[in-house]
Amino acid sequence: MKNLSPFAVTDLYDGLTRLPEYRKRFAGLAQKDQIALMYKTLLSKDSVDPDSEKKWLDYYKRGGLVDTVETIVGSADHTMCVYKRVGLSTQQEWDAVHMAENMAATNKPRATEMYKNIIRTSKVPETYYFLSRVQSYYDSKAAIETLQGEVTRFPDDALAELKLSYYMNNAGALGIAFGRATHAIRVSDERAGADTLISSMRERLDKAKHIECLSREMLLARAAAHDRADQHAFALPELERALALGPGDGTVYTQLCNAYFNLGHYAEAVEYGKKAEKVFGVNFSILWPRSLSYYALGKYKEAIADFDKVIPLGPLPKFYETRAKSFEKLGKYKEAISDYNTLIKTDPKVIKNYVGRGRNYLALGKTKEAIADANHAIKIGPRFRDAFKFRAEIYRKLGNKAAADADQKKYNQMMKLYVEPKDFE
Repeated sequence: MKNLSPFAVTDLYDGLTRLPEYRKRFAGLAQKDQIALMYKTLLSKDSVDPDSEKKWLDYYKRGGLVDTVETIVGSADHTMCVYKRVGLSTQQEWDAVHMAENMAATNKPRATEMYKNIIRTSKVPETYYFLSRVQSYYDSKAAIETLQGEVTRFPDDALAELKLSYYMNNAGALGIAFGRATHAIRVSDERAGADTLISSMRERLDKAKHIECLSREMLLARAAAHDRADQHAFALPELERALALGPGDGTVYTQLCNAYFNLGHYAEAVEYGKKAEKVFGVNFSILWPRSLSYYALGKYKEAIADFDKVIPLGPLPKFYETRAKSFEKLGKYKEAISDYNTLIKTDPKVIKNYVGRGRNYLALGKTKEAIADANHAIKIGPRFRDAFKFRAEIYRKLGNKAAADADQKKYNQMMKLYVEPKDFE
């Protein structure tokens, strides 16, 4: 313990690795007895207080065994239990944290005062984090100040750095947020690596029979920091390790879906999106990368099905546009036109939507409407070369060779002058 920073003690995640043991021992037990067994094995407590029993029974009924074990392991009680076992906290302090957590459910200002009293003498950095979490509900500035106090007192607390990064990002201080996240990753890698944690802690934590490893919370936070820095390839190892802690973790599946989508590995994004949906059901964070991945893979029917579900949750222009393109690929030109109508009504200055709608009009043989869209696109965007290319195509179908050649020439000239950025395809 002497060679580790105090916060590193809580970077142990033992609960989900013991699920086979729990499932076997739970057979035939009533739910109250199952909660009592979790308390005894995870928190070293011989009994459960009535308020906690009710809370965890309700949670168990909603989330099942895996989520309940995971949540208890990530709770303030488990954190304090670990610190107490290794001699960095006391039963009195653990009880005080427990009371403050219960108070936070009904009276956050009162819980804030209780935590302020706790951190005055505490050697546990997480007590600052618990306080900031309560404050974040009603005073974000105070939450930031609390975390700043934590990283000043415990400069190698990577979790606090990551949470501070999150709060700074929400406050609009993006540059500071990025710096905090980057520093957190560096601190985590240098001072709390998995190898050091395993070798230093295995002998000390009640002769644990399971394999200690970095916590799911730390791994997901590090992956999110990489994601914000567009370092998606670096996020994958963190997420794969998090998944190894608890197969069936919907949050990890969701982040893997997003990471693989951003890397252009669309088949993998779809597979993890399917797994995440089985856990969470219809969810915006799952559907947006999966829908676009289906489109990229040429699975237009599946893409449309996902867009139909995600658009009511978040009607972003990208979803309407890509659904319109999917309809067009399937020859459903009227449906594509309907989506383009929505886009044009929402923002009539976006040039490419007129070209997109015009292509579908042309496919239906409505040349008058198609050329009207092409003309309007050129009027509001005279440098949008695809509009000239499209109008040349219409003129050819109408047999107007001279006009088609003039537009094609204009398009070719513009091709030599500059490169136009491509949309996601």
